[in-house]
Amino acid sequence: MRKFAECLRGLIFSLTAVVFLFSAGWGQDLPKRKIGVSVGLTGNLATLGAGIRNGILLAQQENDPQRSVEFIFEDDGFDPKRTVANTAKFINQDKVDGLIVFGSGTALAVNNIAEQKKVPLIALGNSKKIIAGKKYVMMHFLNTDQENEVLVREVRRRSFQRIAVVCASQDAMIDLGQAFAQALPGRVVYSTELVPGETDFRAVIARIKAVRADAVYNVLLPGGAGLFAKQLREMGYEGELFSAHGVDDWNEVVVSRGALVGTWFVTGNVVEDPGFAKRYQEVFHDVPRVATANGYDAAKLFITAAHVPDINQFLHELKSFRGVMGSYKLNPAGYFELPAALRKVVENGFVPLH
Repeated sequence: MRKFAECLRGLIFSLTAVVFLFSAGWGQDLPKRKIGVSVGLTGNLATLGAGIRNGILLAQQENDPQRSVEFIFEDDGFDPKRTVANTAKFINQDKVDGLIVFGSGTALAVNNIAEQKKVPLIALGNSKKIIAGKKYVMMHFLNTDQENEVLVREVRRRSFQRIAVVCASQDAMIDLGQAFAQALPGRVVYSTELVPGETDFRAVIARIKAVRADAVYNVLLPGGAGLFAKQLREMGYEGELFSAHGVDDWNEVVVSRGALVGTWFVTGNVVEDPGFAKRYQEVFHDVPRVATANGYDAAKLFITAAHVPDINQFLHELKSFRGVMGSYKLNPAGYFELPAALRKVVENGFVPLH
């Protein structure tokens, strides 16, 4: 009986989706859609950019055999100025129907352009500023409020009293650091911002030890988070480490040479499709990175919307979407409702914290 009820609910959802698609114009003879993708394929975050590109290509392979969508990739090196140049090319030369951009700073550099030109933009970044007051800009990442709420709850449970905050001078990471300090007034005894690409953290670590911090909040980007943890332990710091999504990449654990083991962190990179990592590895001979699954789902969203005249309207009215990150919808505020989770770094991977 239970199985019959589940099948019936699935049939009802499928029929509802079909009715919606036809009412939105599904089935009209539309030209191939073009989606411009600006990611860092060179520079400090090149491995993440490559993971996003590969996630998009895998999504097309699995969901768009007719190639109804053409994804056009451009490298921005995680540099907002290059993202602006790429976006101008996408809109003026390629005549794209949508955009995917990785990073909060890069997305903030082009969100007003997308809004003005009425080109749907899915940003793989978590600063709330990206979507503030926007009708054509969406965010496919755990937003800073969600991330901070889960993190602060766990910190209170652990009763840390003297916390050092070290964050990258990048929009989303700065937002996270500031929101954390505001939520726990009096507990942050040291806070600093570091330029992405920094490799020598000895002066900062000396200060952390001098203020006798009992825990360190590592809010650095991939490429710095693991190296910072390594130097922190090498200089004799024995307190607890916790982090945001910057350590959610096995490469960071490798770089840390085990220093990140034991670190707990909050992430929105929760993949519910159990076969995703295996399929990805079979095709690309690598492991998924931070935001790889976001890239896959963002591509699948555009592929799903490719057969209707108004992509932006379709995405905003879609009641339920099923991707490798689970089932979710677009919040009226403009972000996809991805779940937050606490995880811990162990010797051979990441495990749920509780």
